[in-house]
Amino acid sequence: MPKKLIGVAPVFLTFDNTQFPKRELLLFDEIYVPGLDVFRDKLNGECLSNLELLEGKGILKDFEGKLSGNSDFEKALTELNEFKRKYGELTNKKVEVPVKYYEHQAFFHVFFSRAVTAYLNEAPNNDAISIITPKEFNNIGSQKVNFRQALRVAIHNLPVPHESTPLKDILQFRNEKDTQQKISALRRWIKKVAISFDKPEDLQEEIEYLIQEYKKYMDIQQLKYSVSTFEAVITTAADLIEDLAKFKLKKLVEKAFSIFKQDVQLLESELKAPGKEVAYFIHAQDRFS
Repeated sequence: MPKKLIGVAPVFLTFDNTQFPKRELLLFDEIYVPGLDVFRDKLNGECLSNLELLEGKGILKDFEGKLSGNSDFEKALTELNEFKRKYGELTNKKVEVPVKYYEHQAFFHVFFSRAVTAYLNEAPNNDAISIITPKEFNNIGSQKVNFRQALRVAIHNLPVPHESTPLKDILQFRNEKDTQQKISALRRWIKKVAISFDKPEDLQEEIEYLIQEYKKYMDIQQLKYSVSTFEAVITTAADLIEDLAKFKLKKLVEKAFSIFKQDVQLLESELKAPGKEVAYFIHAQDRFS
């Protein structure tokens, strides 16, 4: 049975962000936002309604477990408490609070999400990763790629749906059979190849190469398909008129179905395509770019 793929997002990603978690929904089965309930009153109407819709479907969740003793969480609390002490001293002296205070709040929630990720990964049927910002993503080089880093690379190859894209369209896309098949193939490929790359940048280059190979191959197949379908329509139409006049029922059926065989041939070509493992990226881009 495939593992459940879970993204864990810092709560500050939700603030006034009507786009969150549209892109993340293109990859993850579930998304946790630790501390979400505490900040509900700070969310705008559209953002809040989106999150509540996803909560109702069991896709988006707050975290209700216990993290006592988790090193990441304890470190985050220590740093936050230390800064709160300094912050209190500054306000008592009527000194302007530096931007660093707010940065520490963000750091705390990043640590919090990582701690929740570690907790969720203790369950054998979970693959959980913390969703990091693009700035952090650009600074994770030099580490040998593992499955979770490979997933972070994958996120940044997915389109960001337009702000006007309804959430229901993304949910419908997730449930389509073709989508599920392609994302399953992508996940299997990531698990298989992740350990063979020394750096995330190398994996990104490979993905870009495979996407181009897949596009070139499918463009050629699509051209062949269009030509052969046009030819089939023209010749079949002429033959159908002749066979109808002579009432040759068997030939009528055979020629009518010859057009539909073209679709099957295109699907067979897709199964043989180089780079088919990353076809999900193109599939999502075609729908939401």
